[in-house]
Amino acid sequence: MAYCVKCGRQLPEAAKFCPDCGSATVKDNASEGFKSAVERNVGDITSSFDPADIEKNKVVAGLSYLGFLFFLPLLACPESRFAKFHANQAFMLFVTGIAWSVIGRILNVIPVAGEVIEGLGGLLLAVVMIATLISAFKGKAKVLPVIGKMEIFK
Repeated sequence: MAYCVKCGRQLPEAAKFCPDCGSATVKDNASEGFKSAVERNVGDITSSFDPADIEKNKVVAGLSYLGFLFFLPLLACPESRFAKFHANQAFMLFVTGIAWSVIGRILNVIPVAGEVIEGLGGLLLAVVMIATLISAFKGKAKVLPVIGKMEIFK
């Protein structure tokens, strides 16, 4: 099967370019198309995963966004590409949260501004965490902006 590298649309076998966005195609939905999509940070790459894998592992993938449970998919379903994708995204959110907390503590030397900056960052991370959790439970795979293209778990 061929998939668009940019938008992830499933294409006919003979297609060389995507009729929607004009990008080159990638044969099979395994690593090459997935890595290209993540490297380009295109957003929704759900079509690059096996539907059976998604259906079987979406609950575990969603649970990975609950704080330090990012490692859960690595233990419960280590063979699942979908679960590993979400474990990686959850880990990057977890690390970003820790980094933001440290930055916020440093900025707290500025009386009100430090607390406002730390609070807004925490709120933003909470919203992103909830949105990605819901997305995983629905069986979607969306690359997070900036931090999503860092692949720790392969």
